[in-house]
Amino acid sequence: MKALQKLEIERDYLQAANRLREGLESTLTVHRLGLSGTLRLSPATTNPLEPVNSQFQSHAQNVKRWFNGMHVLRWLASASLFLEDRLRQLSGQRDLYQMQTALQSHMRPQAVSSNVTLYFVLNA
Repeated sequence: MKALQKLEIERDYLQAANRLREGLESTLTVHRLGLSGTLRLSPATTNPLEPVNSQFQSHAQNVKRWFNGMHVLRWLASASLFLEDRLRQLSGQRDLYQMQTALQSHMRPQAVSSNVTLYFVLNA
């Protein structure tokens, strides 16, 4: 019965179902980390990044040929400096330490098949 309902929902509301599926993992991650308030909203959406991406694109639109990865990084750094004064602060930016603490407590060493252990480090 549930499978039939799922098929009906996906058939009738395909776009909505796709959007829910798309954001499900990040929403669950935000809940798993136990983030609260504005931190719960900010990482769950890419909306704050859209204007930045647009500004990067307009800053670099006159480049006709990218020579290598370092060339791209230099242009992104240049665009970042140019855009820095135009950007708003992330809401909840004062509580980012809470996210850092939550991420550090959830990070565990992961064993790789070659018996090498990787440690993920979050730099402050």
